[in-house]
Amino acid sequence: MKTAKMTSLSVRDLRRRWKPIKEILNGQQEGHPTAIRVHRVFSWMARVEGPDFEDYLDITLICRWIAFNAMYGQWNEQKREGKQRSENADFFTSRFQRHPRPLGL
Repeated sequence: MKTAKMTSLSVRDLRRRWKPIKEILNGQQEGHPTAIRVHRVFSWMARVEGPDFEDYLDITLICRWIAFNAMYGQWNEQKREGKQRSENADFFTSRFQRHPRPLGL
């Protein structure tokens, strides 16, 4: 039985794959919310990328957790506060599952 090999993509690789999608979104709306969220995700992920952080698992976990929250967090305009975590996560995963995997993830 042949096993699929898992390869890790660097933040730089992810940004390169994301760029065409970001340009489409920003063409539809300057400063598109999804483009902004993905930028924040990459920024937090880049902070702990590389060998300098291999021994700092706590910092790595925190930065990756912030990156995850940056991706799916939503703002409730009517209440002027963040939406509930479960509501955000359900919305994010349902949208993520509906779309093809353009980044090769």
